[in-house]
Amino acid sequence: MTATRKHAYHHGDLRTALVRAALQLIEKHGVKGLALSDAARLSGVSVAAPYRHFKDKEALLAGIAAEGFALFHDALAQALESHPKDKGKRLVEMGVAYVDFAIKHPSHFKVMWESVIPKDKYPEVRQVANSAYQLLQQAVFELLPESSAARRQALIAAAWSIAHGYASLTLGRELEVVTAGKDNRKLLRQALHLLIDQFAAEEE
Repeated sequence: MTATRKHAYHHGDLRTALVRAALQLIEKHGVKGLALSDAARLSGVSVAAPYRHFKDKEALLAGIAAEGFALFHDALAQALESHPKDKGKRLVEMGVAYVDFAIKHPSHFKVMWESVIPKDKYPEVRQVANSAYQLLQQAVFELLPESSAARRQALIAAAWSIAHGYASLTLGRELEVVTAGKDNRKLLRQALHLLIDQFAAEEE
């Protein structure tokens, strides 16, 4: 692996190699357990080499977060395009996409939500994170076009909380205690449908 990493570095791909190494380390040790020097060693370069691309651990985490939010945006966008005639089902599938993203990219997910990256300091993170959030806003606006902004915001907060809770509990294997081997996606869909139906009923 060291030889492969060094080969990538010689071709000017050190930044990507460091990010991939950091993701591996975060998967094993968590965000707090990541050290820039360990990412360098796993990449097959000196401990000083990473500073050509990242001035510190926070900058490396910001790069990972930006990449993660871009992938997250694409996952939500794909779900947003599904079920164009059923706005409620489309929002539900965005919630499922949220959880599936966390399962597929657990290290990205941890960095995005656990590392507390100061978005004012890293505008590239703020921009792509806001872009993903706007997709959720769009889905809710199209579902409740006649509702007040406050009511739409309440649905966003509730749906987001449910999806994020399912994602976090799934990654921590905590949800297994109450689901008893049932399909978590099915349960998530049920929870989101109940939420959306409640909001729709109150609109009538």
